[in-house]
Amino acid sequence: VLGVWRPHGFGPLALMFEELADVFARVPRAGDRLWLLPVYYAGGTARGARTAADLAAALRARGRAAELADDYAALEAAVRREAREGDTVLVMGARDPGLTAFCRRLTAGPGSPRRT
Repeated sequence: VLGVWRPHGFGPLALMFEELADVFARVPRAGDRLWLLPVYYAGGTARGARTAADLAAALRARGRAAELADDYAALEAAVRREAREGDTVLVMGARDPGLTAFCRRLTAGPGSPRRT
């Protein structure tokens, strides 16, 4: 599994930080990969107390690899480089229309992962 997650909002990330770190550290199997995008900020009053970089550091402290992707272009290049026949690309997040556009680009053209 090649996992992609874009945290939705600084407040939810801070509120659920430890639980998210525990789940992302416990669930993946050996060989699975995880990329984290920057927090999707949709406005509001949250101060950004926790970031995707903080979550990646928490996962590394728990013995799990997590990579940061600065933007969708870097993420697309990384997923295309790593994806092999039989892999599942799992994209998770909320409210960011960029996620849908990313998935469409990723599954378009020759040599792209299949849509399911």
